[in-house]
Amino acid sequence: MQLLLLTYREELINAKVAKEHYEERLKSEVNFLKSQILGEQQAKESIEDQLTAEMEALREKVCLLESCRTELEAEQVLESSREGGG
Repeated sequence: MQLLLLTYREELINAKVAKEHYEERLKSEVNFLKSQILGEQQAKESIEDQLTAEMEALREKVCLLESCRTELEAEQVLESSREGGG
């Protein structure tokens, strides 16, 4: 009977040790995944910031080009009226 209890106790200890190792491995994996997600989020935010800045620069260029086009059209109208009137 004592031998059987000793065997059960040994199996219980082995099971607890195995459980602890498994839990540590899972904790390590979770920490790794959290770190990976954080890195991906930071990369995503960086890309979003770059794209936002690029979009703003393009908007400014569009405004400048529209202004130039308006100016050119006004000059063309003025020139055509000079030619027609002169």
